[in-house]
Amino acid sequence: MSTSPGTEDSPTADDAGSATADVGSATPDADAATADAAADQPAGTTSSGSSVPAPAGVPGPRPPAVAPRRTTVHTVIGAVLVLAFAVTVAVGIHHTPARPADGAHPTPWPAAPPVAGPQAPIPGVALPAGATASGIMLGKADARVAIDVYIDFQCPYCRQFELASGPTLDQLVTSGQARVTYHPLSFFDRFSSTRYSSRAAAAAGCAIDARVYPRFQTLMFEQQPPEGGVGLPDDRIIALGRQAGAGDQFDRCVRDRRYAPWVSTITAQATRDGVDSTPDLLVNGEGIEHTDEALRSAVRSAAG
Repeated sequence: MSTSPGTEDSPTADDAGSATADVGSATPDADAATADAAADQPAGTTSSGSSVPAPAGVPGPRPPAVAPRRTTVHTVIGAVLVLAFAVTVAVGIHHTPARPADGAHPTPWPAAPPVAGPQAPIPGVALPAGATASGIMLGKADARVAIDVYIDFQCPYCRQFELASGPTLDQLVTSGQARVTYHPLSFFDRFSSTRYSSRAAAAAGCAIDARVYPRFQTLMFEQQPPEGGVGLPDDRIIALGRQAGAGDQFDRCVRDRRYAPWVSTITAQATRDGVDSTPDLLVNGEGIEHTDEALRSAVRSAAG
């Protein structure tokens, strides 16, 4: 027998008669099983599961319970919150420092180190021999006149000031009339692909160790490279140090950048003190013009 697509086969008359005979010949045991099944069937339904009206006064069957949609949402949210809490606890445990041993006191965070002053130590930052955290002081510490000179080895105007007033500053230090503190800065690093300002200033610290400062500074300004270029290579800086009289240890000091952190410290302190350009010249804390005449006049006034 053929069927149409999407339909099931229909039973024939012979099949129906056979089915009737089978039903009629059911045994008493079958009847008993049928009765038991009927007893187990919920009230208000047929054996096929279809609904029938409930008798008067008898409540009908409850509809199947359907969980609200919000239950699923709440379950997901709960799972996310639990996961977030677990991650937070894990991160907290990872970053929590170990407890000190019984009876020991926890080590407090170190206070910010001082970065200025005559002998201000800076943890982890090496200072050149006789230098301070704020610069290179030449002359007697108790001199009546204090001169501060902020320089950058790649600054063109610093070169002009050094060549014009360097001899005057040397004479003031030698005579004991003033003490001079040079503050080598790294403002012009942004104009050099090799951070020449920092390299040159760090080499100045090496020159202090070698006792060839300020002669080394004068030679560096005389050989100042063009602004915005790569700057002098280390070999040339070392050669100028040797020309000033430095020994073998100067080479290693320059190549190791031993005093680069010191230069960063000086530059940061100068910025905090309001210095934003070079050269900057102070006599007893008062800013003056960057000329030799203005320098001499300010020293005379300060000396009284």
